[in-house]
Amino acid sequence: IVGCDDFELGIKREAPLKYILTYPKNIVPKAIVFIIPGFGEDTNSGYMEHVSKYVAEKFSVAVVNVFYHCFYSRESNGATLECDDFDIDVLKKVIHKYDIDFSNAKEITKESVIQILTAADEEMSISMTLVPFNNEYQNFGVMQALDHLYVLEDIKKMSGLEDVDKVICIGSSHGGYIANMIAKLNPR
Repeated sequence: IVGCDDFELGIKREAPLKYILTYPKNIVPKAIVFIIPGFGEDTNSGYMEHVSKYVAEKFSVAVVNVFYHCFYSRESNGATLECDDFDIDVLKKVIHKYDIDFSNAKEITKESVIQILTAADEEMSISMTLVPFNNEYQNFGVMQALDHLYVLEDIKKMSGLEDVDKVICIGSSHGGYIANMIAKLNPR
């Protein structure tokens, strides 16, 4: 479906909003339950599918998994590590402090930084920026909560789910924060 744009910064969303709905087909669900993982921690679809199916069947509810804005925030699910201007400034200080020769690097990339610093045989802290998949960014929960509300609105249009009034949000880690943001934005 079409998700929300960033109304605060005036940025149009590029990627569609996706979700998975699981519920026993022969019953009217007692509730709609959002299971909200934090920052893509549970992106293993087999795990999500197993938990959703179990909860749906055990409790006769509709279970929703939303791939919310900035969900793909781990290298294991599509995010990348890059050096932005801030990281380059920190890296220059590390190079100077440890007198590391960077003259062989054509450009400063994640790979060249790791290769050269690994060869330096020193323990040091460097800075790299985690860039989420789909050219997304962290906006601290507002868009993520709104994404769940957009999905809820879409689900309520479906036959057999339009009259389900009970909505439960369960989140782990950042997902718990999103669940609280949903309740703040739509406390019904």
